[in-house]
Order: sequence, then C-alpha cells, then structure tokens
Amino acid sequence: MTHARLTVLSLVLALVSPLCAQEPDKAAVLGDAPPAVPAKFEAPRPAVETDQMRKWEGEWKTVATFTKGNMMPEGGEAKGNYKSVRGLGGHAFIGDYKATGTGGDFFAHGVRTFDSLSKKWKTWWYDSWVPGHADVSIGEVAADGTFVTESDSEYQGNKFRTRITERWTDDNKV
Repeated sequence: MTHARLTVLSLVLALVSPLCAQEPDKAAVLGDAPPAVPAKFEAPRPAVETDQMRKWEGEWKTVATFTKGNMMPEGGEAKGNYKSVRGLGGHAFIGDYKATGTGGDFFAHGVRTFDSLSKKWKTWWYDSWVPGHADVSIGEVAADGTFVTESDSEYQGNKFRTRITERWTDDNKV
C-alpha cells in the first residue's frame, strides 16, 4: 500500500513540476534578478558556540533553588541528577533530569540549541510539574561561563516568569 502511494505521489510530482516550470518568472516581470539557487543542498554544520559548550555533555548532580512565586509560594530546593547528550547531528544538547525536594519528585526533558540568527541559546523544556506545557526559554552564556535563560509562560491561568541560572562547581555539580 505504501509503495502504491509513493508511486502515485511521484507521478503527481512528475506531472506538476513541468507545469510549474512553465509559469512566467515573476522576478523577471518585475525587473529584479531571480534569487540565487544553491547548486546542491548542504546541511549546516553545528554552530561554533555549540562545540564550545561540550561541557554540557555528561552527568551531574544538581541542586535547584526555587525563589518564591506563583508556582511555589514558599520557594524551596530540590536535589537530583541531570544527564545530557549531543543530538540532532551535534546541533543540540538533549537532557533528562530527575530530582526530589520541595514539591515532590520532579522529572524533565529538555532540548537546548544555539540559534545562529539571534545569537542566543534556546531551550525547550517539558516537565512533570507542568504537564502538557512546553516552556521555551532564551538566554546566553555570561563571560564567567554561567548560563542564564528566561521565559514567560502561563499554565492553568497562572502567569509566571522563569529564570534559570546554571553554574558548574568543581565537584561535578550544576
């Protein structure tokens, strides 16, 4: 069945492609040069910034301190473990986090990548405290190596701002 669908799709594309090629070049009509077309698509290499952050690969013990806010009125702390590997062909760091503390057990999954256009890091974070919600935070690495991201989110009618500051200590903790 799949083979038949692929054949039909290929046939449709073969019939439509020549028709599209016969359309007049709108750029030529307007007097502008047509955009340059690369001779061959080449996948981008990982950003230099991604390679510079190889220290994000590995496993760490973590200590998280929560300030007082809408989601945690009394603040708190959690201790856990974080494991991160390179993914997406070296373009991202993919991590899993488990912790226990204020609020009970906590599980999370994150994907962090460098956006070469904005020159910022972006992290997509999913966790067990806010299920069904993807928090997208944007940030950068400070001169001292501290990593800071921020996001504005809303969950079940509660608006909140998240600021994550990551510091590596000498005893393999983040």
